[in-house]
Amino acid sequence: MAAQFIVQDNVGGVANANAYVTLAAFKQYHDNRGNDYTTGGYTDPQLQTAVVRATQYLDNRFSFPGTLVTVDNVGASPLPAIGGITFTVQPLNSSIVIIGPKTYTFQAVLTNVDGNVKIGATLAASILNLANAINAAGGVPGTDYALATVANTQVATSTLLPPTATQLTVQALVPGVSANLIPTTTTIGGASWAMQTLSGGTSVIAQTTQWPRTQPNVFFGSGYGNFYSDAYGYGVSYPYVYSGQQDPTALPLGIPIPVQNATCEYALKALGVQLFVDVYAPSDTGGRLVKKQRDKIDVIESETEFAEISLSVNGNFVMPAFPLADLMLRRANLVLSTGRTLVR
Repeated sequence: MAAQFIVQDNVGGVANANAYVTLAAFKQYHDNRGNDYTTGGYTDPQLQTAVVRATQYLDNRFSFPGTLVTVDNVGASPLPAIGGITFTVQPLNSSIVIIGPKTYTFQAVLTNVDGNVKIGATLAASILNLANAINAAGGVPGTDYALATVANTQVATSTLLPPTATQLTVQALVPGVSANLIPTTTTIGGASWAMQTLSGGTSVIAQTTQWPRTQPNVFFGSGYGNFYSDAYGYGVSYPYVYSGQQDPTALPLGIPIPVQNATCEYALKALGVQLFVDVYAPSDTGGRLVKKQRDKIDVIESETEFAEISLSVNGNFVMPAFPLADLMLRRANLVLSTGRTLVR
């Protein structure tokens, strides 16, 4: 049976994903740096296997901030992503609201261009006009919004949270994690979206890689270097954490570039060495790892060759480091610990 090579996407929605980069991305990364991956006559399937091993190594060696994007909801129904915008003032003429691929422009005098919305007599009326324009239904087309307006192809207004005098909530038309990447922005000075994208969409598949990740839900303190509770209940220092809310800038969306680059580095190493080393250190070796042992029966003779790496203090095995790839992750603040110590 052929080996599977399944690349994860930026929302953790690929079933059985086992790789962070494509084969083309692996080759391009090393071509750009003049690194040789051709010596040895490796085939494309062998290079793909190295990427899979590198992904597995990265996922299991390190501890990461945040939590998985996709929750294992097998047996449950997928949930649509939602987003909310809050207004404190009337929109000005030519101010805009962007939801996914579509721009909505508020106008004092309505013109017939798809997405144009009439500024109402009250803030509540303006919000309702925007809601009707998003759905291309309700209100009076040609009066409340441009007659040429067509419905948004990615979202509709929420049926559970209808528009209020100050707020509008939209939800993705298609449930699942992919809608968590739908962007939401505005130029209205007195209006703001809860997040920079829709959020809360879930899938029915289990995320099989450690990235992408999202913020934890519990925060303590505010500002740089404060503590929050991670997925396992440990206090962790991490920048840009604000009390009582999730900060979408604290963790990168999708699979961070340093994770992809580190995967390429580990994969190159995986072509020639074992990234994870099975530990064999008999008690009579003084804690040194045995690389090869030969015993001769007649005229008793024994030969032992030790590996170049030894056990650390207290008998804990320390895995070899790969400085370049390791530093990529550390300097990007994407790891909480190296996980290099294994207890025998």
